[in-house]
Amino acid sequence: MIYYSTNRNISALLDRAIQIATSAHAGQTDRGGMPYITHPLRLMMKQPTIENMIVAVLHDVVEDSDWTLDNLRSEGFPEPIIAAIDALTHRENEPYEANLQR
Repeated sequence: MIYYSTNRNISALLDRAIQIATSAHAGQTDRGGMPYITHPLRLMMKQPTIENMIVAVLHDVVEDSDWTLDNLRSEGFPEPIIAAIDALTHRENEPYEANLQR
């Protein structure tokens, strides 16, 4: 997703996304025992745009915490970012192949 925002506050949204992800993943660890937040932060740092960075850092927040897409909307994240996060969010009881196709 490459979406060039006209929002002058996009950097502030990135800061907020990092705060949300850090809070949402607090206490979670990956299979190797590392803090889970290192995964979305690594992905974020590989992205070419701030919008993509926001999607990367938030990509597991809805799936792995109490955050919802509506919560993210209420934080002011633009709809293209919400749609990208939604596309990456695995739904409960959804077959893996269906997730990949979405």
